[in-house]
Amino acid sequence: KRVNPHAFRHARATHLANFLTEAQMKEFFGWVQDSNMASVYVHLSGRDVDRAILKLYGIEMNEEDNGELLKPKKCLRCGETNPATNQVCRRCFFPLDERAEKLFEKEMKMEIISQIMENLWNDREFREFFLKKVREVKLPSI
Repeated sequence: KRVNPHAFRHARATHLANFLTEAQMKEFFGWVQDSNMASVYVHLSGRDVDRAILKLYGIEMNEEDNGELLKPKKCLRCGETNPATNQVCRRCFFPLDERAEKLFEKEMKMEIISQIMENLWNDREFREFFLKKVREVKLPSI
């Protein structure tokens, strides 16, 4: 698909048509009150038609999950509002979602393990003991 300002505006209007009245859309998008533009987007969104059809077939839509994709994320540490696509805060680099938090924890653990290994390797007695054990099990030399 082509990407241009009109496509972004159209996508936003279609999304907001699910939540705003025609009068609110006219105000938000700068259309005059007797404009028919809002009715185009309200018609495109189908408002509650999709939900009613899904409900007819026993499929429940979670209302909260529907809008979460575009919602800005607020940092729990500094309060900065971040774009929905950010995984870490742009101000303080605090993880904004569970996936980023797990990745951050994993990196922290790897850093700690790396520091421990470096400290152990710098200990001459440990290094000699380790190399002796490697030779005993006949591993390739390090």
